[in-house]
Amino acid sequence: MKAVGAAGATAAGAASVAAAQDDSDVAQTFRLDGVADYWIGRAPERISGVKNPTLNLEAGKKYRVVWENLDGRSHNFSVYTTKGNLVVFSPYLDAEGDTQTVEFVATENMVQYYCDVHYLSMRGDIEVEGQTQQEPDPVDAGYFPKGPKVGLKEVASGFSYPVAMKAPEGEDRLFVADQPGQIYVLDRSEITGQQALDVSEREPFIDISDRIFHEAGPHPETGLLGLAFHPNFQQNQKFYVRYSAPVQDDMGGETHHASLVSEFEADPNLEGASPDTEKIVLAMPSPGSNHNSGNISFGPDGLLYVPIGDGGFGGDTGDMQGHVTGGNGQDIYNNLLGSILRIDVDGSQNVRGEQKEYAIPDGNPLVGQAGLDEHYAWGFRNPWGMSFGPNGRLFVGDVGRALYEEVDIVEKGGNYGWRLREGKHCFDPYSQGNPPKQFKCADTSYPPRSDPLLDPILEYPHVHEDKPVGQAVVGGHVYTGEQLPDLQDKYVFGDWSFSPVAPHGTLLVATESEETGVWGVDKLRVVTEGLSRPDNRISRFVISFGEDQAGELYVLTSETFLRQQNEGSLYKLVPAGEGRVEQVNVNATERPAANETTETDGTETTIQNETAANDVGRDLVSRARAPGFGASTALGGLGGFAALQRYLGDDD
Repeated sequence: MKAVGAAGATAAGAASVAAAQDDSDVAQTFRLDGVADYWIGRAPERISGVKNPTLNLEAGKKYRVVWENLDGRSHNFSVYTTKGNLVVFSPYLDAEGDTQTVEFVATENMVQYYCDVHYLSMRGDIEVEGQTQQEPDPVDAGYFPKGPKVGLKEVASGFSYPVAMKAPEGEDRLFVADQPGQIYVLDRSEITGQQALDVSEREPFIDISDRIFHEAGPHPETGLLGLAFHPNFQQNQKFYVRYSAPVQDDMGGETHHASLVSEFEADPNLEGASPDTEKIVLAMPSPGSNHNSGNISFGPDGLLYVPIGDGGFGGDTGDMQGHVTGGNGQDIYNNLLGSILRIDVDGSQNVRGEQKEYAIPDGNPLVGQAGLDEHYAWGFRNPWGMSFGPNGRLFVGDVGRALYEEVDIVEKGGNYGWRLREGKHCFDPYSQGNPPKQFKCADTSYPPRSDPLLDPILEYPHVHEDKPVGQAVVGGHVYTGEQLPDLQDKYVFGDWSFSPVAPHGTLLVATESEETGVWGVDKLRVVTEGLSRPDNRISRFVISFGEDQAGELYVLTSETFLRQQNEGSLYKLVPAGEGRVEQVNVNATERPAANETTETDGTETTIQNETAANDVGRDLVSRARAPGFGASTALGGLGGFAALQRYLGDDD
């Protein structure tokens, strides 16, 4: 066992190493071992051998946690409060046998401890006895300017974790996909009243839950992830579902699950569909449980676009299961991961010696060249949220890893940078919180690539001036409806939540300058009672967006980051004056300043958080997220998390 030093934030007045190791003011020392699947208690005796043990604390007293990395994967130790504030945060340890000491003063609002990378599995409860204190709401980081006010009208509830909403052409119905495996139908005439529909009380349009690979855990990033209707759905009854399935026989040993795109046929009256009509169109091995992406959509060209995450885990490095040298995001020769694919589902073709239930469009960029012909664009980590604008431009939100989130307008043959870049910034998978400063990012792909890296149209950081901004982008739609003129022709999207404990989703709007082509981003101000937060976020996890036949937009949400029935809802964006409007205090109380220090003598890391309501300082920028939705997913997470880790977005 080796105690390892690491750089960290330093605050004035913090205790020294010697003082930190003085047991006289420490009420109790907890010893834990960390592996990706759980924390393991070692001491005191009552938690020895217990997985994710509950830590019993007394408010106002100082505690020490000493933990060891047992598996050589990236871990840290964080504590969250009931309102989702991150109040204890330690840098990551990446080497097996490394140990870290974390000290903090307990307050009654502490509720759970996590590893921020493996927050779905490495999480335990904190129970605190003692005084009650008022916890301040998180404050607006001030990164995004204030945008238009909008309202949110709940039109349907009773979902577990709604991931996609589609409105087929020629229909007056909305179809909502729920991650456990159901698709529900809402007639637009049903959702005009004040009472939200409860989908748990109706039969689904189709239920494929018995075909899905159901991963254990509070919020798996696997499941039913995407939905698209054939452009001629009313004539041929065909629709397409993206979902996670058990590993197929020919997929090899480095596969966690199979990622399928399947065709189903609705009944002649289009009122339902049988799972027995399934025809598997595309089957891909997924090496990890996360970064599965999900959205699938038909483009204006009538072809099906299928985004694929990089295969999960952390930094897309070749020493990870199922990742090639240089990363899957930059590989176009060996697999389809980290890319957006384009296929023709109306044809069939022999592809690489095997007859497929799809054809390769002649216009795909690698046809006749080296590389796999299904590729349309590449360089993605965990694409979460994909849509076509009114002029045919393809918008994609790509969930980031350590520091930045991005939205891209995707062009044929474009390389969007991952894992050479995160957003517009160079990325080092072995030092993820410290991006290299060089002007041109080092090409670590194999073989080296000659194509240029294309910039996102917008990016935003996870942290701004020591305050959280977001951590898992959720791609949206260009607004073309009539009810919200302030949003006309603007791109509406969001961020899942900056916290996996309490929902703090963000709705955003991006505007393209007619003169310069530069995109500016504002935060939408939701003024609906019961949803609005003082920091201009909403009290929901933002999972996905949908668009109806009239161009009006919807946001798919959950009240919890866990996948639980009746926690998911569908909201429609409406004018701010509609429904109940609450007064939002835009001058939220500031949180106390950070009082954290990392002391190191080259052999041991000690983190102190003397004030439980502190901010974590600039080291917060290196915290992992949700989604793969990757999200996530995101999508994980999707981003998440997907939650977002796992859902929209993160990791390992």
